Amino acid sequence: EDMRRSITSERDRLDVARREHSTELQQLRDAGINERAKLEEELAKSYGADKEELQRQLNEERLSRMEKEVERNDAIESKEDAVKRMIAAEARLEEVNEFIAKAK
Repeated sequence: EDMRRSITSERDRLDVARREHSTELQQLRDAGINERAKLEEELAKSYGADKEELQRQLNEERLSRMEKEVERNDAIESKEDAVKRMIAAEARLEEVNEFIAKAK
């Protein structure tokens, strides 16, 4: 009888120890999961901030290139317009010279 009580008592202690151990393991898992989630969140925020900064810089660079392209196109159009005016003026001058030649 003492032996049975001793074995039962030992089993009860082992069951209590297992439950405590299981509870501790679950708490450690939960703490690890929470810590990992916090780290992932911090990393995501950091990555997001870095990504946003890189995107902003890339957008500024694109805008700068587009502005330069517009300026270059405007300069080309101005030169083309000047050439067209010069051709028109030369044609008009030739007409005037022909008119003068006929008048003489």
